[in-house]
Amino acid sequence: MRQDEESADLSTAEPELRSVPELLRSERHAVVVGEPGTGKSTLLQRVVRESANWWLAAPPNAPADAAPFGAVMPVRVPASFLVGTPLREAMAASLNAEIGMHLDSPLAPDHFSAPPLPGAEWLVLVDGVDEIMDTRLRTALIAALAVRLGDQESPFRFLVTSRPLPHHELASLRLANIGEWRLRSFDQKDLESFAGAWFRARGRADVDLEVRTFLDRVERSNLRAIIRIPLLAAITVVVHEHSPEPELPIGQAALYRDFLRYLLQVRQESVRVHHELRARLQRYTPAGDRLADWLFEHVGPLLQHLATDLLAGAAESTQDSAARWVAERLPDLPRFVPDWTDRVTDLLRGTGVLLQQADGTLRFLHHSFAEYLAAGPAAEQLDPIAWRRMVVDPARRNHALFTLARWTQQPGHDPTTLVQPLLRHGDDEDLLAVAAVLAHGVRLSASTETEVVERLLGAARGSFGGDFFGALKSLPGWPQVTNGLAEMMASSLVAVDTKVQAARCYASLANPEPAVTALAGIAGNAVHPVVSRVGAAQALADLGESATAVQALSEITNDIAAPVPQRVTAARLLANHGEATTAIAVLSRIAQDPTVNQRDRCAAMIALGELGEHDQAQQLLTGIMDDPNADRLARIWAAEAMVKQGRSDKGIAALISVAQDPEHAAYQRCTAAARLAQTDHRSTGIAILEDIGRDSTRPAYERLSAAERLADIGEHAKARGILIPITRQSLAYGWDKVRAAQALAHAGDRDTAIRILLHLARSPRTTAATQTSAARELAWQGKRPDAIKTLRRIVRSRHRAASNRAYAAQALASCGDLSHARAALLRIARAWHITANARVIAASQLAELGEREQALSVLRRIVHRRFVSAHSKVRAAEELANLGEWHLSLAVLRHIAARPGSRVTGYLARAEAAEALAERCELLVALDTLHDMVRIARSNADRVWAAAKLAEIGDRDGAQRELTSIVLDPSAIPDHRLKAAQAVSSEWGPSLAMALLNTVAQKRTLSTRTRIRAAMDVAKIHDRKAATATLRAMTTNQENALTRLTATAVLLYFWALRRVQARGRRH
Repeated sequence: MRQDEESADLSTAEPELRSVPELLRSERHAVVVGEPGTGKSTLLQRVVRESANWWLAAPPNAPADAAPFGAVMPVRVPASFLVGTPLREAMAASLNAEIGMHLDSPLAPDHFSAPPLPGAEWLVLVDGVDEIMDTRLRTALIAALAVRLGDQESPFRFLVTSRPLPHHELASLRLANIGEWRLRSFDQKDLESFAGAWFRARGRADVDLEVRTFLDRVERSNLRAIIRIPLLAAITVVVHEHSPEPELPIGQAALYRDFLRYLLQVRQESVRVHHELRARLQRYTPAGDRLADWLFEHVGPLLQHLATDLLAGAAESTQDSAARWVAERLPDLPRFVPDWTDRVTDLLRGTGVLLQQADGTLRFLHHSFAEYLAAGPAAEQLDPIAWRRMVVDPARRNHALFTLARWTQQPGHDPTTLVQPLLRHGDDEDLLAVAAVLAHGVRLSASTETEVVERLLGAARGSFGGDFFGALKSLPGWPQVTNGLAEMMASSLVAVDTKVQAARCYASLANPEPAVTALAGIAGNAVHPVVSRVGAAQALADLGESATAVQALSEITNDIAAPVPQRVTAARLLANHGEATTAIAVLSRIAQDPTVNQRDRCAAMIALGELGEHDQAQQLLTGIMDDPNADRLARIWAAEAMVKQGRSDKGIAALISVAQDPEHAAYQRCTAAARLAQTDHRSTGIAILEDIGRDSTRPAYERLSAAERLADIGEHAKARGILIPITRQSLAYGWDKVRAAQALAHAGDRDTAIRILLHLARSPRTTAATQTSAARELAWQGKRPDAIKTLRRIVRSRHRAASNRAYAAQALASCGDLSHARAALLRIARAWHITANARVIAASQLAELGEREQALSVLRRIVHRRFVSAHSKVRAAEELANLGEWHLSLAVLRHIAARPGSRVTGYLARAEAAEALAERCELLVALDTLHDMVRIARSNADRVWAAAKLAEIGDRDGAQRELTSIVLDPSAIPDHRLKAAQAVSSEWGPSLAMALLNTVAQKRTLSTRTRIRAAMDVAKIHDRKAATATLRAMTTNQENALTRLTATAVLLYFWALRRVQARGRRH
């Protein structure tokens, strides 16, 4: 399975690929998300089966860790069992239902109070969270699971499976730092392997011929887009074996129709179900033949009724619902047949669509069968508006697609009429929903299909996410798709990262050779950004071109000019492809290089530990943890890595040191405390977070950080106790209140959060920016009408700033009110009396709404107008590049970068242009520009700005020289010296910045004012402890009286400040 991109480590170029045993051995908890039929339930059953077989066959002295999935005892629990039920009770109920007939007595919940065996843990396999149809109950269950998964002291481990759900529903699991994984897609080789194994098991004489015949029928019927999951492959091969037609049915719904027809007719007739039912009922009444015939003929409608009840979330059991339905329509059956309910149950079980569990209850063989069967009644009374709401919801999309397919089969129904409104909306979610319609096998009009593919390709060009490429992957056999991807790979106007994704997509749909050629050109070209080259190398490796990938990755790891994070990522990938020795050597050099940023060194140390170099990694990590001058976040990362690598004593001590030190910044203390709360020192971490959050002397944003961390680790009540007072503070900033309301919703108090957001959105005292943020959050919380009302009021207001109106229009579009949003943005973009920056914002949003030509027209006029500021032209040029106008964009940026700039705005615009050029592979032009800016800078403030930009785009040595000279310049203005020192600290760590400032503070030839300011800057760069040491050295008799007096006064100020802070914490 592959890690989902949203939860993947930011330091990796591609989501990580792991086997199931590797995942369960390396992750304490995980969430597996997959489309219907991808094998999620089968995966859990396999884990249970293989673990049980191992435990039953293992010798008594076998170590628990030798089990196939680690030292765990898995228990599968359907998610529905957990709704409103304590965990241990649900585990007992699930096992009793699954294996009850094999037990002498039912298992009690107390059975799960202790570990299953010494050294082993319970692994709770939560199956089918998406099958809880009530959104409120499903959200509550996910929130409860997030609390348990965030508790490192919990005696249970969890593996949770679900179909894709709306982003906000799984947000609490992501906030709990739980990895989200997706099952690897079922490609052409997998299909061939599956078909071969199937026909061999069926005893066919010529297996290769059968496989070729099957694949040929799949290709002729255009089913490659559908057979992407194991369940559909199994259904298709069954239909292939029993279908007399020369062609397979077209579309997923048609496959389900023929498969269920086989189960309900052909299979039932072959096992004489009808004959046996008639014989049994004739024992009770002469009318047995009539009753049996009626039951057999109505088993299809009965299954549709049961499926509809299931999707509606009915509390009634399947047997009771079936009995009630039959009794209402066939009252003679209960009158004449005493055990009629058993006969109905036998009939349903015999269909093969329903399974009977050990406790006697019936459940559908797969949830998608219920969705198909329920689609029959739904198609007869289809409401277009309700259907469109359902198809854009990932949790209900499969049922909506089946409903559309069955509705389309009725005479006079054109699916294009239902889909067209989704395309008019222009939202990405709507576009992806229409793409799912095509992937499902529902054909639309030719012009609509062409429009959908063109819009998918256009969206993929401007998107770095995988959603649009994933939709394109689901359309194999479409020449328009492969031709568009080929153009994307070859175009000079497409971003390099997008080319890599296009090549991956192309290789999965057609002959991979063109994709391999394109990827090799990117991976081996030093002109391209390093992160793109790493991604291309990983893609080459995934396509089987390991030698080319290893060569490119080796070049990157040995390039000292490459960004260190990308060198670390390349080294990780090298190790994955058999070059562990080379990778370890590179990582060791980075980890021991004192000129490298400490956070990057820490990442290299963590990677060393993952590659087995535990001693070296722990020694280096200990050095960072024990260094009081080290970057604080690096110390936190190092401590967390030490805990994960088994040295919890040192790691926890470092986390406690950071979390309890009041000299550290509040967000750093909160980060360390939250990490601490996920270890055995949970109570200590929570106490520190509460102390920060309840300290009313602190700014609201610091208290919010503490409350958000408390909510993340499941302490919702404590988080609410901090957040509610913040929302009531009259002097708190509006955006802090919006952030507090968002955190309140995450902490379970959604009603209060909505009341606060409504107040902020409606209050005339609230700024437009705050009202827009509040409206966005209201829409996220399900209050779209209120959000739309607020946003319309902002965009219509003439006295609001144009930029605020543009952002409100963007939010209005995200709420679905596209007509008002588009009209507002067009008014702003076309009004030339409005500032150019506001028009650039409006043009950018117009492009997102599909008005690409309008946006390009506005942006071109901005960059060509003479009196527009250079800053606005840079922003317009960047937007032009995003829309594919690379040549014009680069021309504008080069022109601005080459201008000396007589004003401050021109100087800053040159730096922005240089940065934009560097991002677009014009690194040499960018470097020349910034070096020229450093040379002609009028003040040290300008030199600091330009030097910081130099460091960002790769010339770290040149930047360090410039910044060091500013810090050591005796004539530098103190504020300029501080900015330079802060820049040094952020790039090379606080140690170097402190050393430079201490050098200034110790120079007795400088003025007292300059030396004291340098010492005080040490406090701003690192902490007051370091500054105190410097100031005490200035109170000796070797200094003059003024210096001693001033240093003593500053020391007294520091002492008084500590007393005030300590008193505030006590109160």
